[in-house]
Amino acid sequence: MIKTHDYRVWTGTRMDYDVLVGGHGVFHIEVSEHHDKLEEYKDGVPVMQFTGLYDMDGKKIYSGDILHFSTFAWGALDIQRIGCVLMKNGSYDVWAGADFEWFDETNDSIILCMVCDDSNVIGNIHEHSEKLPKFQGIRQ
Repeated sequence: MIKTHDYRVWTGTRMDYDVLVGGHGVFHIEVSEHHDKLEEYKDGVPVMQFTGLYDMDGKKIYSGDILHFSTFAWGALDIQRIGCVLMKNGSYDVWAGADFEWFDETNDSIILCMVCDDSNVIGNIHEHSEKLPKFQGIRQ
């Protein structure tokens, strides 16, 4: 079951998962036995939302994740691809094109739910952009 709010934040040095996102900002929540701490992130910090889907190993897929997956094309089965999960027009898609142009016409993006069961999360664009050399330096 998906939680109503499941986000993570890239701080520039680490990925934080105990995050609260709302109209007043983005906050890190630290709950302990003795005290609770709420720390606000700077404006513009990259926030990634859980897509509600899992890869074939049961790992959560967030926007900004890099996936290794297979696709099927006319005349060729099981084409191995690597792509980045991004939201566009209310849909989570996996981009596997030459750059971050929108590739509806050339099929260089695919709806995430079509490949998630046969995919593996192999990183994210903030910590592992080298796994997507054509996307280096691009942040969502």
